Amino acid sequence: MLVSIIFDSGYGHTATQARAVSEGVRNMPGAEAELIAVSEGPVPWDKLEARTRSSSAPRPTTVPSVPASSGASRTRPSRSGTT
Repeated sequence: MLVSIIFDSGYGHTATQARAVSEGVRNMPGAEAELIAVSEGPVPWDKLEARTRSSSAPRPTTVPSVPASSGASRTRPSRSGTT
């Protein structure tokens, strides 16, 4: 099972937590962790959704928002059709 951890970290604290979560995931038999930093570019929503559709794992019901202070833009419209 692949667990994607998407995070935004302005001062490094959230990145530290994301790395700790990924280590916990990697300690589970058969689990892999993928860290995706919002600051490194667009989040590959289509790729993530394709993986979710091909697995039996529950899908998220909302699209997380990206803080305006991150300087990153959302690459996918929300379910209401607005960005």
